[in-house]
Amino acid sequence: MIDHMVDTEGFEIQEVQIMDPEKNLFRSVYNDFDFGSTVQAALTMQKTVKEETKTHICILIISQSPDTPIITVTELMTTMFMNFITGNAIVCMYPAFTFRGTGLMNYDGPVMPKSMGVTEIYQKAGFLLKTETRHKKKCGFHHLCPNTIRHYTDGQCHMTNIINPFATSTAETSKPLVFWRLRCGEVMASSPSSSRTLSPVKLFETEARDMGTRTLTSYGFVSIAKINNKERATEDSEAHIKEVDEIATQQKHDPSESQIVTSVKHKADIGQRILQGGMSEDSCRRLSDTVFELLRTKLECYHLDRDKLLSKMEEHNVYISGSFPLSLTHANVKSNDLDLYVCREGAAGMVGYLQEEGYKPQSELGEDTDIGRTIYDGVVKDLNLEHESGGRVNVVVTEGLPLQVLPMFHSTIVMNYIAHHGLVMLYPKSTLNNIGTINCGGKIPANVKKVIEKYKGRGFTLTRDYPSLKLTRHRCAVDPYCPQTIRHLQDKEVLHVPFPLYAEDDLGKLRREMDAKKLVWQLANGPFCKRETADKDGFSLGNTHAVGEYWKVHF
Repeated sequence: MIDHMVDTEGFEIQEVQIMDPEKNLFRSVYNDFDFGSTVQAALTMQKTVKEETKTHICILIISQSPDTPIITVTELMTTMFMNFITGNAIVCMYPAFTFRGTGLMNYDGPVMPKSMGVTEIYQKAGFLLKTETRHKKKCGFHHLCPNTIRHYTDGQCHMTNIINPFATSTAETSKPLVFWRLRCGEVMASSPSSSRTLSPVKLFETEARDMGTRTLTSYGFVSIAKINNKERATEDSEAHIKEVDEIATQQKHDPSESQIVTSVKHKADIGQRILQGGMSEDSCRRLSDTVFELLRTKLECYHLDRDKLLSKMEEHNVYISGSFPLSLTHANVKSNDLDLYVCREGAAGMVGYLQEEGYKPQSELGEDTDIGRTIYDGVVKDLNLEHESGGRVNVVVTEGLPLQVLPMFHSTIVMNYIAHHGLVMLYPKSTLNNIGTINCGGKIPANVKKVIEKYKGRGFTLTRDYPSLKLTRHRCAVDPYCPQTIRHLQDKEVLHVPFPLYAEDDLGKLRREMDAKKLVWQLANGPFCKRETADKDGFSLGNTHAVGEYWKVHF
């Protein structure tokens, strides 16, 4: 690009700025004291045209990302500037604001537009640049809320195809999957307390298929033409669409797929007590001692001391998941084994502790074993240990963050974990009501079908079509239980019952500092929801590692 601008277009390089971690050298680019954290270098070029008697200035901003410069666009000072032109499209990242001449100032504190020269020009031209925005509900999930984690292919960006203006979709092209959240979420009046502890998302990228784009009509504008797109991309897509239709038809005639199964109520059912308390943080804190004591009783069945195990879990960054957490919240669920999730670095230490407690591994840690969990990317080994007096523990070794594999589980009912600090549930309302979403966008594997039948036998309702349950007024990609919604570990829908030692701590901050700085995910069964989407893979991003059913990426 530099050669083209200099040799072909006649520009001359005037200044070169290189990233310095100690200073922000790029504020002069936009006179923005916060801009530049994703910039590697900035080149200022100049060209004088004699016929026009004026000088043209071009600033070439080089992003730190080796994959896409879009991440730099997301840190601009206002959403009104978050637009760009690619080789074949014009993209507007916040069309509902920008097309109405409105922009949201992107700062984590109050900044007046007139205090900056660049934005003051637009303010005087009649654009409305706001320092905050208000909405009645869905804070952290509405696509215009600054607390919401957005991504480039979420269907909320407006894309105009400049190669073929009459095309109704740009789904044929592959686009980088870029995640971001605005800095100004801190000044939102309705900001959820747990999100305030989450720093602005610094972005993950990988290649992903576009999930469709919104049109001007969807934002209240009248379109001048109505074009029907009847194309189907591939035979695989046609087969997938047919399967969706067949399952939808089956669910209309199969009450087990569309109605809630009422299970027997138990007085000792912790889950029911959480529901009765309204699932608030205060309600969860009051159950701290009860859950902690119940955990001690449950672990005795595995010949493990609760306090010693939790200490080792903290030391080696280990989490209990699978069916065991459900045995704490559902009195009718019995766990046959204990699943411990640990990264490579902590595996040896955890296995050594279990051996001290009388467990014998069925294979050596260094041996290559069939993990038997091929649908979970990110799992590299599954070690089975058995106690001499009975009891089975599975040590699941992950390539990256242990929690990154949870959103890839077969259904939302098992997306729960126990850390050394407490019990955490990613989909608590549905799980505590014995309802789960099947996390599969394509054909359900045979081994997953067996697991689903097992949980149905325990009184759970499992479906891929969550809106058919009619539990809420569903809005795709906004409802936190919608498979098309992007979720993260610090959002307000996550339930956290702390253990007594952490009962007074900030729970969102606790998860961020102890479990994952960033854990972002989307379920795979989006095509079975109300809004049309071509995305049937799902993903899970943990810190700097990404996993998905059909792709693997390391950063």
